[in-house]
Amino acid sequence: MAINEPLIAFSTSMLRTVDAGAQAVLVTCSSLGPAVDMAMPLCPVPLFRVDDGMAIEAIERGNRIAVLATLASTLEPTTQLIKHHAARLGRHASIASHLCEGAFDKLRSGEKLAHDALVREGLASVVGSVDVVVLAQASMANALLEVGATQVPVLTSPELGVLYMSSALKTNTYETPD
Repeated sequence: MAINEPLIAFSTSMLRTVDAGAQAVLVTCSSLGPAVDMAMPLCPVPLFRVDDGMAIEAIERGNRIAVLATLASTLEPTTQLIKHHAARLGRHASIASHLCEGAFDKLRSGEKLAHDALVREGLASVVGSVDVVVLAQASMANALLEVGATQVPVLTSPELGVLYMSSALKTNTYETPD
């Protein structure tokens, strides 16, 4: 990723957060993953991606991983994050990506139920061919409220991201940039 206005804006926001007293920063937008990685050397406090914990958990649960997203811009950063953690852990991951077409537009226009239905359709289309499913955006988690038991684990980032950050901070084992 080249240095550009969005990266500068993100870095400025991150540094303002630190200046306001933050002792760690958790970035909750999965699409910003590459910017987070680039900003790590600039950040004087630990900097985390919300989907780190989910990516690590997915690798621990299986080799065949499906990544579902409602925005195309989130598929690649999430896939690359899983590959990064798999390599770091010495594991192989076969990753299939699936875009839930139109779901984000539904959410943006206030049609939450339609968004959730499209996410559940995407989930149903991949669940039989993988070991674990990753929902690439925190906004997708609510779609699971109406899903019963699934054949495979379905992971979301909000809770796993906070748990990972908390554990990493307590044990001082958070990742630093390569």
